Amino acid sequence: MSEGYVDALLGKAKVDGGILFHQNLDISKFDGKLDSLKYIDEVLDIIHEAGMADEEILNSQNGQNFLYALAFYVGYVVGNENGEKVNWITNDEFLKINPDTAKIIGNGFETSIIYNTSKTTQFPLTSIVVRLFEGPDEKSVWYSASGAIIPKDDQKKSKWKLW
Repeated sequence: MSEGYVDALLGKAKVDGGILFHQNLDISKFDGKLDSLKYIDEVLDIIHEAGMADEEILNSQNGQNFLYALAFYVGYVVGNENGEKVNWITNDEFLKINPDTAKIIGNGFETSIIYNTSKTTQFPLTSIVVRLFEGPDEKSVWYSASGAIIPKDDQKKSKWKLW
């Protein structure tokens, strides 16, 4: 599922309903590297500053597709940077495993998809939605995702300790 949204964001596939703002995106900026997430911050800032961030984005299929595509791309970048595949789960699946967190994370759109890596669990839609609706002073998609990146030196270290 996540690959379909990433491919649609990159213009390699289509998703039902399309992706809002797709025609405005510079696809060349999505190179799979951590710094490409700064471009997502820029795009969200432009939408926010232009006054186009409204509930219609959350209530329309192409708006939700846009936000999901960005979120899945964040996971794609984290996986690329860490040299591992991220595991996606829904909010419902997460709450079955971690029922005590229900009061903390709730059950809104911004927590509807979650990814796990060997290092962390992340809610990429949260930083995307907050940046979009509240502006650049509140969240950074790039910064939030950078916390999930394992430093290259640590990726190369053996997990076995030999005398």
